[in-house]
Amino acid sequence: MKDIDKLKINANLSVWVKLKDEGIEYYVKNHNSTMPFKFHISFNEYKKQANEYGYHYFQIWSFLDSFGGLGMRSCDYFDMELVFNKEDFEEIHFV
Repeated sequence: MKDIDKLKINANLSVWVKLKDEGIEYYVKNHNSTMPFKFHISFNEYKKQANEYGYHYFQIWSFLDSFGGLGMRSCDYFDMELVFNKEDFEEIHFV
């Protein structure tokens, strides 16, 4: 059987995601429902946290925790193209 090249990444590493307004609303609502009041954020505050290209930073596990339950509705909340650091990936081989 031929080796199949794959890449793996640690879920503690970074991902950048371009959230739509619906995604920002969803994130802020969930964030504010689980955090103490002094850590609450507004839609506008969180929207301003995007980088100059419009991407928000997450650890991969945190992004999955926040948005993983949306399933096929995910595209209503964020752009399907996720950005990773290529040096974070490690090549592995399955036989």
